[in-house]
Order: sequence, then C-alpha cells, then structure tokens
Amino acid sequence: MKNHVTFAAFDISSADVIPFDPVDYSKFKFGSKIVARKFARKLAIDYWEIVLSHFPSDQKIVVYPSPYNFIPTATSALTDYFIRYLNDHLIDAGRPVVETGKVNRNTTYREDYGAMSAEQRMNMIGNDKFYIDCGQIDDKLLVFMDDIKITGSHERMIERMLTAQNVPNDCHFLYFAQLTNNSIDPTIENYLNFAYVNSLLDINRIIRDDDFAYNTRTIKYILNSDHVQCSSFLDYQSFRFLDTMYHLAIGNNYHQIPEYEQNLLYLKSLIKKWSH
Repeated sequence: MKNHVTFAAFDISSADVIPFDPVDYSKFKFGSKIVARKFARKLAIDYWEIVLSHFPSDQKIVVYPSPYNFIPTATSALTDYFIRYLNDHLIDAGRPVVETGKVNRNTTYREDYGAMSAEQRMNMIGNDKFYIDCGQIDDKLLVFMDDIKITGSHERMIERMLTAQNVPNDCHFLYFAQLTNNSIDPTIENYLNFAYVNSLLDINRIIRDDDFAYNTRTIKYILNSDHVQCSSFLDYQSFRFLDTMYHLAIGNNYHQIPEYEQNLLYLKSLIKKWSH
C-alpha cells in the first residue's frame, strides 16, 4: 500500500455534540434507503471537492463497501448511492466512472459490534479473514467505505489484508463519520445505532415508510427478538419480505446459530403457508 488517506464527512469530537441527526443514522443502520441517499450525497460531494478533484483526471477507481459474506451491511446501500453521486461529478469532469469491488469475509457474528470496547472488537474480528480480487486492481485507486470509524479495528483488518495480499495501490478509507476523540467511550456507536430503533415496531415503520434495504443488522435484530414479538411482526409482513429475508438468513448461515432457530423455523413455516 502506497498512500493511505482517511476521510469522513463528519468528525465526532464530543459525545454531547453529534454533528448529524442520530435518529437518521439509526434509521440508516436498519435499512432506510431514504437516509442512505442523503448521507451518500453529502459524502460524495465532500470527497469530490476536498480530495478527488485534485487527483489526475485519468485516475481509475475501485470502490468497496464494508466486508460481508452473503447479506450486505448498511454500508452497501450507502456505497451504492455514493457511487451514483460520485459518478455524476466524474462524468461532468470527463473522467472514468468508478468500478465496484467486494471485500469478502468468512465469518458472521451474532454479537453486536457497536456495544463493544476497542479491545473486544479487535478480539472478535482479529481471526476473521478478508480478501479481494487482486486481478481487478491494476494501478487503480482503492476506496474502502464504511459508515463510521470508532476504534479503527476494521481499517486495521483491511490494512492487514492488503499487506497479506501484497497490494501496492494507493488506498482511501471513507466514512460518513469518524470518532476523533479517543476519550469517548466506543459504545457511543451503540447509542447512534439505536437512537430510533427500540422495537420491531420501529423496524416495521422503516420497512413501510423509508424505502427499505435488507442488511445484516436488521435481519439479526429480527431473528434475535422475543419469539412472541417476532411472530407477531412476521405475521404482518408480505410473502416477498418473508421469502427474501429467509433466503438471505440461510445464505449467511444464520440457521446454524441456535439463538435464531425458533424464529427462523417460524419464518420458514409462514413461507410454506403462503406457498400452498
């Protein structure tokens, strides 16, 4: 890796002053495409104006959302809209549009990352394996995206991956927000994640009103909820929602997690009822 640049649309330097709406952030983390569009536009404009517009006009770029196995993370929606807005600027400037890539990972977790300390985060993901397709990168600028940087553990894992794969490219690490005050408890991320979502009813409002995108956090939250509440929630959903959620869940091996078994079996039974 040659040059390493970290860029964020917002810096969090005080736990008492969040420079964006925590409610919006929570909705985004649980699948709101409406908020993902808004966040992506802000990040794309700032990144273009402050960073990328100063790069050579023939620079080719590959953009990667945060690592995932089968179910995308919330960052994938952010990345999709970020690319759309950034491509508008690139085309207007006569530059090549970006390519997209994927950082693959082999492990999925039930635990909530946002509630962990810096040490717990690194202990959990330290044995995970990330990898990219090196046949795609040539001499391109590699842009790795995530929604928020709290302790930097994911960034360190990406750096470890790049070193292991002998990737020599310039790399930018982009975030919607980053914590810039190390004295702030990392569990502030948990506050941001749940500033809006406190129940399955809140999830249902996002599905109904916010142009919903499936992601790992939302599916885990549903499957990890109280069975009675989960059953009531699932009873209210469409066949399309149920079928998509079920096949995403088994694709991510959630059927192998004992704590999800009861709710996943109920989800499966509803799909069978719809199919007959």
